[in-house]
Amino acid sequence: MGTDGHAAGREDGPLALSADCLGWARTAHYLASVADDGDVQLRSEAGAPTRYFVRRRGADRLELTEAVDADAEHPVLFVAEVDVLERYLVGLFADDIREDLDLPQLELGWRRQDLADGYELSDMVRGYRTLKRAAGDSPVAAAPDPTLSLLALFPATSAC
Repeated sequence: MGTDGHAAGREDGPLALSADCLGWARTAHYLASVADDGDVQLRSEAGAPTRYFVRRRGADRLELTEAVDADAEHPVLFVAEVDVLERYLVGLFADDIREDLDLPQLELGWRRQDLADGYELSDMVRGYRTLKRAAGDSPVAAAPDPTLSLLALFPATSAC
């Protein structure tokens, strides 16, 4: 994900998913569109009418939310680094593609002991679990829910 004419993840340009991420989205039957306010929407054309929204939440943070059918949106992931968001989305799209092709799901680690070296997970604080690099103080990503947060945050450690 980047911005037109600006560094990825900065607040001074419209959001734009990378060509690679959009390719995964199309293969998984998601349509991408940009709203007038600059939010990115990914809408499933297969199965349940699932929509994902990517929004800026300040200069150094993006939020991913999900809405299914006519239900209200709920937060999935906050990220400080753009590639973390795209890594999560590609994993999500890959799961859908595997399902479409009747391939078995990949078994990925999601327990604390499976965390990649160099990363730390917080306990749940104010409803969110936070992932950060062990060598730094800044968060890489945060996700709600005691169990689902582990599933959302672990892809962030795969190639950071």
